[in-house]
Amino acid sequence: MSWGLKIGILYGSFVGMIVFLVFRTAHENIDLVSEDYYQQELEFQDRIDQSLATGKLGANPEVRITADAIEIIFPDSVAQQGIAGRALFYRASDATKDVAIELQTNDAGVQLVDISQFTIGNYQLKLTWMSDGHPYYYEKQLYIP
Repeated sequence: MSWGLKIGILYGSFVGMIVFLVFRTAHENIDLVSEDYYQQELEFQDRIDQSLATGKLGANPEVRITADAIEIIFPDSVAQQGIAGRALFYRASDATKDVAIELQTNDAGVQLVDISQFTIGNYQLKLTWMSDGHPYYYEKQLYIP
């Protein structure tokens, strides 16, 4: 085998490897933590203030996972005033599996979320709500069986 042929084979395999890597990276799924991360960074101090307000309630929302639902139980002090807000179940491993719901609690301050819309795995529950004109925020790690 001549030197020219060996150099040609080496060059051809290098080009083939580069083409494969370009193709592979072009089809890789890249999930950002959030599409609007800059705006969320600007609002981070508000989240800190809302978390501190939640801490002053004396009790955090309680989360229970049953066979057919996730129960979010708000403290009596805010449940009596009425609750309006949002619950985001954030899945770090796959943005397509995030679940967001608007809070619609019953008179006892309990929000039920159907568990069938979740896949097995870890989620981070991010609760944002208003009660009696005061904003609150709470986070909790969950494992959905």
